[in-house]
Amino acid sequence: MTAATTRRAGTVTSVERVGLVLQMFLNGRHSVAVTEVARRLGVANSTAHRLLRSLCGAGLLEQNPETRRYELSLLVYKLGNLAVTRSDLYRRAFGPLERLHHASGEGCHVSVLDAPEVVYVEHRDSDRTSQFISRMGVRAPANCTSTGKVLLAYAPEHVLEGVLADGLARLTPQSITDPSRFGEELAAIRERGYAQSCDEMEIGTTSVATPITDGEGTVLAAVGIAGPTPRMHRLSLSRAVELALACSAEISQQLSPLRRVRGASFPQGGIPTPARA
Repeated sequence: MTAATTRRAGTVTSVERVGLVLQMFLNGRHSVAVTEVARRLGVANSTAHRLLRSLCGAGLLEQNPETRRYELSLLVYKLGNLAVTRSDLYRRAFGPLERLHHASGEGCHVSVLDAPEVVYVEHRDSDRTSQFISRMGVRAPANCTSTGKVLLAYAPEHVLEGVLADGLARLTPQSITDPSRFGEELAAIRERGYAQSCDEMEIGTTSVATPITDGEGTVLAAVGIAGPTPRMHRLSLSRAVELALACSAEISQQLSPLRRVRGASFPQGGIPTPARA
């Protein structure tokens, strides 16, 4: 092996290690310690410490002076938001989501699946409530949200199997945690073309969601409308579904068949006509 090849191999290894460290934050972890990183990478504590200090030097991590643990820096947050706002999905969803927000008067959002969670990539708050519904970049258990249910309903089989194997999250007494019942729920979603969540994410909150697809029928993301249960029922769930479907259809029409975020396809015949909520 030449010296140049050795350097290239060493560089790849270093980059992979950086990636593994950053991925440690994906499961909701707020900070990491040297020993945790060493165990994750299978290296000595001294090696892990040098890597963490290098990441601090690059501005990707910061060390908490009180706990001595390492946390993501503001730069990573800015880069993440930049990646979202530069994506085709974000650009195509911006206008339709604005119109959905004005038509419904409730909080609206677009989510993608990062099993076992959904990630809100764009949102509009309701003008009539200060209640938290969704925020860009925030994650939530997919099985507890209407957008997550839609995405899991059309996810590849191995993705759903992994979510079920890890156990379904329970955020409220209404969250569906039984695998058999959840499977029936996903089958119903595929049949009617939309999902509903009532008190499953948060007591007093109801949401509906419909899928966003590319030109080949592949589910890429989901559009959701969420708000306090009494107001959502006054809007009428069937009307909310119609508005969400119109929004997701508008976004879908603008997306090209090839996207970097991949899901699973609808059954042959396209998106089913939604049943009345």
